[in-house]
Amino acid sequence: MHDIPLKKCEGPCGKEKPATQKFFNKNPHNSDRLDKKCKVCRAATGKRAVKKFRRYRVYQKYDSLKLALEHKERAELKLIGTYFGLDENEAITMCAKHSNLNKHTLIAVKEELS
Repeated sequence: MHDIPLKKCEGPCGKEKPATQKFFNKNPHNSDRLDKKCKVCRAATGKRAVKKFRRYRVYQKYDSLKLALEHKERAELKLIGTYFGLDENEAITMCAKHSNLNKHTLIAVKEELS
């Protein structure tokens, strides 16, 4: 009967398993030509990495959207300030006072400033 050597997984499980391709993936860079982590641990590690990357992408998209909205708000403030002849702080105060700016509120604000 053939004695198959055991290999300790360096992954999260840390179990000793038979050093065969049934339990470990091939890796030509290791002396025994097998991966350091067993197939189960390698799959779990890959899933965690994918989750982490997806979470990172969601935050990245959120930050991009947030920046775009801030840029849009600054552009709108600049436009409003130019339209009414106000500086940025006065435009911010006016926009805070009239949170739902539309054509009718703009006319009312213009009359209020006159």
